[in-house]
Amino acid sequence: MRKQTKLVAVLSTAALLAVGASMTSFAAQGWAEEDGTWVYYNKDGDKATDSWKKSGDKWYWLDDSGEMAVDMLIEDDDDYYYVNANGAMVTNQWGAIENEDAGEDGEPDHYWYYFQANGKAFRRGDSATTISAKIINGKKYAFDTDGKMLYGWVDADTFERQTDEDTEWQDGDYYFDGEDDGAMRVNTWELIAITDSDDTENLQPGDDFWDEDQERWFYFQASGKKKAADEGKTYVDKKINGKKYGFDQYGRMVASWYTEASVANATQGVASYSNSFMYFSSPEDGARCTGGAR
Repeated sequence: MRKQTKLVAVLSTAALLAVGASMTSFAAQGWAEEDGTWVYYNKDGDKATDSWKKSGDKWYWLDDSGEMAVDMLIEDDDDYYYVNANGAMVTNQWGAIENEDAGEDGEPDHYWYYFQANGKAFRRGDSATTISAKIINGKKYAFDTDGKMLYGWVDADTFERQTDEDTEWQDGDYYFDGEDDGAMRVNTWELIAITDSDDTENLQPGDDFWDEDQERWFYFQASGKKKAADEGKTYVDKKINGKKYGFDQYGRMVASWYTEASVANATQGVASYSNSFMYFSSPEDGARCTGGAR
């Protein structure tokens, strides 16, 4: 089975051979040029179809009509490969493949794949129970079961990319960079623009920090998961580089005055001021907790 898609970009340390030069490297036996394309004849005289054939140190795909595929994503036995403009299997390279669903909700113009030494696109196994991040050039990346590189916010239960801008930062546990980077954020702070459409007025003092459009600090741990309060809790603290920081249930670093009691009672219209108040600096500059009840 083949899947015809256009290659947007390939990152490689070696230049691709010219088509003519590549073809002259074929052994005389088996290969033949017909009607402007290449075919391969088996020993029985039939054309090879839906199979890989090797010439030199390169592999080439013959499609269901027996023609050599070029510039195409190949699906073979549930694995994905890519053949370049010369028809050669791509290995140890990134490739950006045009997305046929571009323009639909949350769909990018292209998806990145990483083709390994055996030519197979790296992908998360169907039965995998972890994000299955792969280290490439010193950075961690994650992929879905089809081999598409994940980016943005990703949920830890479904391992799916979150695309609703109102809730992606709430439902997402991991954060990867944009569609053309995708490196997992690990052991680092990240200032992320979010949209909070919930009615947060009076949830805590300093509600100018809690407008619909915000830029908030998140901290991503060694596992890649954001630090956030457990379900049912409104606050958790963590010491990072000798300083104490606070995070809400969605992983936002808390700012200004903050108290768990005020959040719990605000929904009932009850103001609460107690010795559980803690003071944090502003969310914009990334300044952290300077002390308090914790």
